[in-house]
Amino acid sequence: NAMAAATGLGLPYLRYERSLSELDYDNIHIVHSYEAAAETAASLGKTIFLTTGSRNLRKFTEAPALQEKTIVARVLPTPDVIAQCIDLGIAPGQIVALQGPFSEALNRELFLRYHADVIVTKNSGDIGGTDTKLAAAKELHLPVVLIDRPKMEYPAVAHMMEDVADWLHC
Repeated sequence: NAMAAATGLGLPYLRYERSLSELDYDNIHIVHSYEAAAETAASLGKTIFLTTGSRNLRKFTEAPALQEKTIVARVLPTPDVIAQCIDLGIAPGQIVALQGPFSEALNRELFLRYHADVIVTKNSGDIGGTDTKLAAAKELHLPVVLIDRPKMEYPAVAHMMEDVADWLHC
């Protein structure tokens, strides 16, 4: 929508996005939607540890493939997010209400504590903690379902703020 609006107004468009993490683990299952993530996770284990935040929780709690699975959701510790989890049927003991950043060691301990069989995360780059989640999962030999960015063609893309500044000065 933003690209179409910029084109319609004759304005330049620049997409800023985080650089992606290096995927050096062979037990990563890359998908391109939350629905595909739910299906894939269901095929890999019984306890699904979500690190995708609260915005798309409903896509997991309502996924037919996950109805007989245990969902553990790591979300921000705000009253409205906790209430949302409860409303979606996630039991209090399956809610990990913490704010990152999370170290590899903390991710590992959380995955162990909640008996995770599979980790679901977004490819949000090292700045988003993907690297520490992958490292912890790799150490524990846990499969990871990685929701990748949709493939789109942008007129210009920047991965660092310096690139944005350079582009703005052109």
